[in-house]
Amino acid sequence: FTGSLNEDGISWCPDCNESAPIIKYMLENYTNKFEYYSYYIERPIWKDMANEYRVDSYFKVSSVPTLIYYSEGVE
Repeated sequence: FTGSLNEDGISWCPDCNESAPIIKYMLENYTNKFEYYSYYIERPIWKDMANEYRVDSYFKVSSVPTLIYYSEGVE
């Protein structure tokens, strides 16, 4: 889960921008070992404390960026 990107590829989320090179490296070098899904969240949606990402009982996202690893359905 990460903040959405503007036309220049920069997120509204400073932490997402800081972690982007590390995540990019992992995806380039290890995606053959796992499936990868990304959710880009617009800032106004994220700021709503009742948004679907925060209240979802499966994901329980409390901050962006958030990486979740599941193995055989277990976090």
